[in-house]
Amino acid sequence: MKKLILCLGMVVALISGCASSGNAAIKEETNETLAQKIQIGKTTQSQIRSMFGEPMSTGTGATVQETSWMYMFTGYRADAKTFIPIVGGFIGSSNTQHNMLTINFDKRGIVSNYRFNASNMKAGMMQ
Repeated sequence: MKKLILCLGMVVALISGCASSGNAAIKEETNETLAQKIQIGKTTQSQIRSMFGEPMSTGTGATVQETSWMYMFTGYRADAKTFIPIVGGFIGSSNTQHNMLTINFDKRGIVSNYRFNASNMKAGMMQ
């Protein structure tokens, strides 16, 4: 009986789906934690790079003299009930987390502004 329970537990752990993409360094960030880390007019590009790694994309900011860096993280998790044949679509649920951090730098490479957006969406018929 113990082996059966252990096997069932392992199966549930294996089939509960999760996936993520992007920069995991911003996964747990909030507006509050970023306000402690990033100081407008002081924090440099090299400091941002050491905190969050290489940006996912770069570009020109609001003015030609600004540079913009973007970091994104997306995580998806489906509960094990979602994978039950036939009824999974009705009783299962999923959660999607999306974080996006955009940082603008002035011509000296100092943070001039930043924006952080976070969303957490739950889906499922029985929510």
